[in-house]
Order: sequence, then structure tokens, then C-alpha cells
Amino acid sequence: MNALTLPPAFQGGPAAIFGGFDPTDDLGSGISVGFAVIGYRGKTWSIKYNGEEEPLLRTDGSGDPLASIDLVILKAPNHLSKVWYEQQWNDGSNAPPDCASSNGIVPDLNVPKKQNNICLTCRWNQFGSRPAVAGQAPTKGKACGDNKRLAVVPLGSIKNEKYGGPMLLRTPAASLGDLGNFALQLKQVGWPYYAIGVRVSFDLSVSFPKFIFKALRPLVNDEGKIVMDMRKELLVGKIIDGDPAPLPEGMNAEAAAKSVEDVTPEPEKAKPDNVVPMQQAKPAQTNSGFDGSAPQTNGAAAPQEAEPTGVQAFDSELDSKLNTMLND
Repeated sequence: MNALTLPPAFQGGPAAIFGGFDPTDDLGSGISVGFAVIGYRGKTWSIKYNGEEEPLLRTDGSGDPLASIDLVILKAPNHLSKVWYEQQWNDGSNAPPDCASSNGIVPDLNVPKKQNNICLTCRWNQFGSRPAVAGQAPTKGKACGDNKRLAVVPLGSIKNEKYGGPMLLRTPAASLGDLGNFALQLKQVGWPYYAIGVRVSFDLSVSFPKFIFKALRPLVNDEGKIVMDMRKELLVGKIIDGDPAPLPEGMNAEAAAKSVEDVTPEPEKAKPDNVVPMQQAKPAQTNSGFDGSAPQTNGAAAPQEAEPTGVQAFDSELDSKLNTMLND
């Protein structure tokens, strides 16, 4: 790893002849910050990191894929993103999108096949543009699918040193209603989404990617401190904001946000079985931190065994309200 050590001669900043510090002249401009991405294909989870893809498998020696992953959602943007594939999606594909927009307004920089300068008027962002699937009735959906970018870490290894810290998980369009309902119920009982562990699994009743969200347990004080610090990291902002192109000339942020509202429908309500109540689960420790809520420790007590006081301490009354709300 490179390190910058400045000797005493550098104290006081550059001489006036250099014109001082120009924040627009950036040595690191154009260099993307790398982060891991949680992928899903054929109801199988994987991690893409440093050019390698690793399937997430059970640690019982069976070699079977994990049925679910236990996460902490660090941060989410206040807008939807978009992805478009030239070829129809199939269950065995893990190809990157041909066109995509992190902010839902304009395509990202360097997408392989940009379809339009702005998403609002793109033909693939119109209802009824989704191609019909053989043997199925025509759909009124959009070919360019909405998704929600989430910055996440494994519940059992919040620092996630193995995969470089915060990671990207895209919530697919079919899961947006469930995610919105889940977030609303948490808010109604006073729990921030980043204050709990969440289990994400697949809805096995459908062929396309659709998530089921399950609240596992509140984070305790030590975990909460790590999470609150990570939420401030630049990498988290990079994950949820992506790499969008500049807004078109004459379009300000307020008008751009309104354009997204105009073409984005309200998410459908979650089915009751796609949002399940909080449980005080305590699975066995694992290597990846995705399979179970116990973190890796070196002989130290697991956080859920720590005294639950402080930033996001367990509150039995709130937990009772949460269970009641999610069971309604």
C-alpha cells in the first residue's frame, strides 16, 4: 500500500507562485474507487471483488449455496436507479447491464450502450416497452427496470475486511414494494433501518429475482458505533450514488428529481410473507459473516452477548411494537 509521508519542508503549503490549492484540478480524477458487489443468479448469491467472483456457500461442508444472507444496510439513496439489458433477462445470466443510470435521471458515464441522453424521454423507460416473454401474456412494464442501490455489510463481520468494507446490493424492481413496506414499518415503530440486522432471501415462488426481508435483531452498542462511522465514509457515498453523467444543460437537480417522480410508479404493497418479524437469532459463527449474526472474534465475546446499552441498544418495548407491526 502506498503511503504519503511529508517531511518538515512541506509545512505551510505551496508557494504563492503555484496559485494555491485548486479543487477542480484533481490528480485522482477519472479513477474509480473499487468496491465489492453482491450478485445473484439462479437463486445463488455471489461476491464480485477485485475482478473475481466468489459464490457464497454454506460452511457445513455440503458445498450448497447460501439460501439467504444476513446484512446491515448502511445507507440507501433517496431515489431509484435504472438498468437496461439489450437481451431479455434469463435466470442464468449475470451479465452487466447495457445501459444504466445511478440517479435515475441520466445514464452513467461509460455505459456500453447509452440509449438516450436523459432517462425521462428514453423509449425503454416508458410503460409497455418491456418485451413479451414467450408463452406469457404481454406486460405493461418498462424494459428499463428500476432498482435501489444499497450500501451493505455482513451482519456477522461488519468491518468486512475480507471484501474491502461496504458493498453494493441492488434491490430488483420486483422487490421495491417489499423494501418500501419493510422500511415504513420499521420507521413507524422507531427503528432506523441501519440499526438492525436483516436477512435477505429469495422468493422461491417466482422465477425472477425477488427478495424477502426479515428483521433479525437490533445492533448492540459496539456494532452501532462501527455502523455510524461507516455511514460517513466516502466509499458508501460512491456505492449509493454510482457514477452518473452531469445533468443536461439547463436541468437543475429539483427539475431532475421531478422528472423521476413523473415516470416512477408507487411500489406495490408487500405481501405479508415477504416481510417477517424480528427474532433474537444467534446462529453459529462463519467465515464470511453472511451466514449468521455472530461476528468473527478472537476469543472475545460476540456483540449480541454484550450489554445492550448505548447508541442502538435493544429496547424490549420497541421490539415488541416491531413484532406486533410486522405481524399485522
